Amino acid sequence: MAVKAGSTEGYLTELLGMETEIHFSLFTQDEIRRYYEAAGFSVEFLEQRNPYDFEINAERIFAIGRRA
Repeated sequence: MAVKAGSTEGYLTELLGMETEIHFSLFTQDEIRRYYEAAGFSVEFLEQRNPYDFEINAERIFAIGRRA
C-alpha cells in the first residue's frame, strides 16, 4: 500500500496547474497499522519517506502486510 502521510482530509479543484476535482485523505503510520491488523493482516513493512523532487510535496507511507 502507498498513501500520503498526514492527518487531514480535503478537496482540491486544481493540481499541478490542471483543473480537477480530488477528494483526499491523509493517514498516519499508526492508522495504517491499525487498519491492517483490524483486517487480519500482520505488518511486514511500514516506512515513511519524504517526496522526491519531482513528486507532489507530501511525505509517503509504504506498507506491506501478510494475512495472519
